[in-house]
This record gives sequence, C-alpha cells and structure tokens, in this order.
Amino acid sequence: MRAANGVIVINTKRGKVGSLSVSYSGGLNVGQRVSYNSLEMMNSKERVAVSKEIFDRGLSANWTNNNIGYAGALNDYLFGKISATEFEAEVAKLETNNTDWFKLLYRNPVSTNHTVSFSGGSEKARYYASLNYSKNNGTAIGNDMTNYGSHIGLNMDFSSKFHVSADLSANYSETNGFGEFNPYTYASSTNRAIPGYNDDGSLFYYQNRSTTGNYGGYLFNAINERNQTGNTNKTVDINSSVNAYYDISNDIKWNTLLSMSASSMRGQTWASERTAYIANIRGYDYDTALPTSWLYKSSKLPQGGELNEENTNKINWNLRNSIQYDHVFNKVHALTMHPSAPVGDTSGTCHPLIVLHSL
Repeated sequence: MRAANGVIVINTKRGKVGSLSVSYSGGLNVGQRVSYNSLEMMNSKERVAVSKEIFDRGLSANWTNNNIGYAGALNDYLFGKISATEFEAEVAKLETNNTDWFKLLYRNPVSTNHTVSFSGGSEKARYYASLNYSKNNGTAIGNDMTNYGSHIGLNMDFSSKFHVSADLSANYSETNGFGEFNPYTYASSTNRAIPGYNDDGSLFYYQNRSTTGNYGGYLFNAINERNQTGNTNKTVDINSSVNAYYDISNDIKWNTLLSMSASSMRGQTWASERTAYIANIRGYDYDTALPTSWLYKSSKLPQGGELNEENTNKINWNLRNSIQYDHVFNKVHALTMHPSAPVGDTSGTCHPLIVLHSL
C-alpha cells in the first residue's frame, strides 16, 4: 500500500488470539509448450524441395552452410564421397527427418507453490509464522526458478501503553537461464531436416557456419550447447524490524523503529570446453589437438571453459524515532503535530507537520 509522500507501508500478517492454528495453501499451473503451429516454417520435405530446385535450375544461393542438409549430401555425391544410391537414400531420410526443435528444446511450463502458516497466542503475546516454497519451470528446458521463504512476526503488549512488534523474514531464490545459447532463435530459424540425434541415440553434430552466433564453423549440436552453457543467479534476502510504541499521555505518543535489510546476489555465466562457443575461442574442436601441436600452443584457451562471476552484497540499517501530539480543544478544535519525514529518511532533517482543524 502506498501512503502520502511516497512512503511504502507494508501490512504483514499478524497472529490472532487463540490456540495454535495451522493452515496450508498451494497451487499448480500447467501451461502450453511453444510449437510450430503459429510459425509459417517449412517442414523437411519442403525445405529439401527448395534446395533441390535451386540446384536443378542453376540458381545462385547464399548457402550459409553447405555441408549439412541437401547441400551437404549433394556435395558428398558430386565429390565422390557417396554413390548415387547413397545420395538418394540420404535425401529421402532428410525429407522425413522433420525435426521438432521446439519439442527437443521446450516443454510444457509447470509452476507450483506451497505455503504453511502457524498463528496463535494470548492477549499479551501473539505470533504468526509461515514457510513457503515455489518452483517455476519455464517453457524452455533449462530455464527455471526456485524460491524458499520464511517469515515470523511477534506482537507483544507489555501494558496498555507499551506495545512492541517484531518481524523477521528470509528469502532464497535461484534462477537458471541461458548463457551463450538462445533456444527460441535456434528452434524458429533452423532447418528441420537437420536431426538432433543420430540413429543410435547419440547427439548429431555438424559444422555450424551460421552467420548468427559465435560458433565459427565448429562442431555444433543445439542440445549440447544448451546443456553445456548456462546463467545462474542465487539471491538471499533478510529483513528484520522491531517497532515499539509508548503512550506517554493521552495526547502524546512515542514510536521508535529499528530495521535492517541485507541481500546477497551471486551471478554466474559459464560455458564448458565441450561447446562450439569455446571452440571458437580456442581455435579448434574439443580434443582434436595434441599439447605438442602448433594449434594447442597458439590457442587463447587450450584447456578449460569460461566462467564469469558477479557478487553483490548490501546491508541497510534504519533507526527512526518520532513523537506525535494529538489534542482536541473544547471538543471543537483538533491539533495534530508529528514528524513528516518518510520512513528511511537518513538526511537527519525532520520537518514537523502541524494540522489544525475544527470538528
């Protein structure tokens, strides 16, 4: 809730008088996986037919990668690497591949959340506590978020004039995403005649000479690139506060608030040595150069992958004291005086607000 002067007022749940009460709430949501239904994209047979027509009619084409698909099979045939029969068999296989990249790289998104809360207490002391867990698996495989949270609040009445409330909450979240690989760009723009797997179930690699991405013509498989790269963020937030109220008189009320908030974030982006991204930096495909070779000795990164890390830590303290004066004169005129500085103001200045009105 937003109050005057831009101050944010947060109303947390409080305990109620009575014996221990336990409650649970949860939810599950399942979404729809991304598919080719909304994309006007050629299937494998149509893509092979276009490539075949370009060759048969002697048309020029800007082949970004002529060692894969129909162009690759044709080159192998023209240079005598395969026979005419093998070429026809390869073309027939390409026409029926019809790889569903969205099925290989995406899933039905599922999100779930669970919360357990406890409350109770007496007239003089009440408590409220909660634990929550949520998990969100995004539609792209490899994109997900997990969150754990807890909160405890106490309300204590030491007398009819002195009241204290205390709150402590903690939250941990972890988000996993993508580093050097964009699954949507790949799935929506890649030739569906290219398989994701070999017949024996192993990953199918090809030399990626695409003009997009930092792959430089090195052996590439989208599933491997997704699994061997990543972006992870881990965040911890802790917030605590103690709020004390004391009625000095019927007209004068004193309040003090001490609060602390701390947060820590650790972010990492990484790529292993088995990726085409690192091969482009290294200068050769993984495990293809001996330590004694010129390639190995001249490489920028002959061994290992890449890790970028960012750490951020913050802590804030806030102490606020205020006195409020409210009085009604002759049951007609009301006078209110209290500080107008917003919560969290550390300037050291506090301008009193004076309001005088008639009832």
